[in-house]
Amino acid sequence: MPNWCFGFMTIKGNKNDIKVFIDLLLNHDQRISNNKKRYFARSWNNDKDDIIKEYNNEEKSLTICTQHAWSFKTCMMEDGGYYQDYLKKIKEGKKLDYKLVCIEDICKELNLEIQAIYEEPGVSFTEEYWINNKGEIEFEEIKEIPEHLCYSCKHNEGCWCTEFDNIDTDCEEWPEGVISECNKYEE
Repeated sequence: MPNWCFGFMTIKGNKNDIKVFIDLLLNHDQRISNNKKRYFARSWNNDKDDIIKEYNNEEKSLTICTQHAWSFKTCMMEDGGYYQDYLKKIKEGKKLDYKLVCIEDICKELNLEIQAIYEEPGVSFTEEYWINNKGEIEFEEIKEIPEHLCYSCKHNEGCWCTEFDNIDTDCEEWPEGVISECNKYEE
């Protein structure tokens, strides 16, 4: 079982292009995901199917909640492990019936800007990225989360207890984040 990374992406751009972006994320409904031929590796949209209705016309943006198996960088970025493995397979001449995409290329292709803020509580880190519409990373920061005690088993965060609601996220040291918001989504 991978460590799950939860977070939010604010996507700025044309509403139709943002819809194309969202369609590149996997869906927890395997009937939908199994038919995708082009997508981000191990990256799931946790929002309802009609999330595009919440598009902010004034700011030309939409904020969505996603989760990733391992980290945002590993799953979505050009130098992430999954995308690099995919490129290696292509270079070796393997015939694949799918195409992985990376966020830098998609930002450029769809003229989107992205701000992504994520937490991985199991390994205790946060990550934040800003990617412009040219596919360039303008900001990248990965920080360790201070240790917290799990109320269920009294071990430091990172225990096998999956009751993240029991982690003391109100602690002043806890980075302003997203885990409490994303807890409403079931795996």
